[in-house]
Amino acid sequence: MGKIRLAHTPLVNHWWNVPLYVTSRGLTTSPMFHGARGFQIDFDFIDHRLTISTCAGEVQVIPLGPRSVADFHAELMGRLRAMDLETRI
Repeated sequence: MGKIRLAHTPLVNHWWNVPLYVTSRGLTTSPMFHGARGFQIDFDFIDHRLTISTCAGEVQVIPLGPRSVADFHAELMGRLRAMDLETRI
């Protein structure tokens, strides 16, 4: 998620544009933009899921569970691509 945030936010001194923020349920990127489309990614550690949501109301959910980093990365990038939010990191 941090590298996705890095790819979609303008550079700010001391890398202040890339932290993840603590929420009551986990972590969030806070809103980012892919062109004119706003979206954010949230780790929900209570319900064990990662949610990608857009300002237009689109939502994709990835269940969190035991798996390899490569599998998780492939699914996350595939979901972003399916939402027309393709990201190169």
